[in-house]
Amino acid sequence: MHQETRVNPTRRQILGAGLAVLGSAALFWPFRVLADPALEKSKEAGEGIAPPEDLMREHGVLRRILLIYEELHRRLQNKVAFGPRC
Repeated sequence: MHQETRVNPTRRQILGAGLAVLGSAALFWPFRVLADPALEKSKEAGEGIAPPEDLMREHGVLRRILLIYEELHRRLQNKVAFGPRC
């Protein structure tokens, strides 16, 4: 009879997976400017962003990061294989 072992991820594993996602995002951020020249032009033109708009953008980024963490947690709990392109 085959016995299935359950693997519970540690905090360190979950944190490592989250940091890997954030690290890869930080590596590819400069390429965003290369892909969208209008983004660089708007910075040069001195267009300012209002404080409420800036907070809304930061809030959106944080919500996306939390969604990533939740999905990683779900996959680790259910022992779903995942790789760098999941």
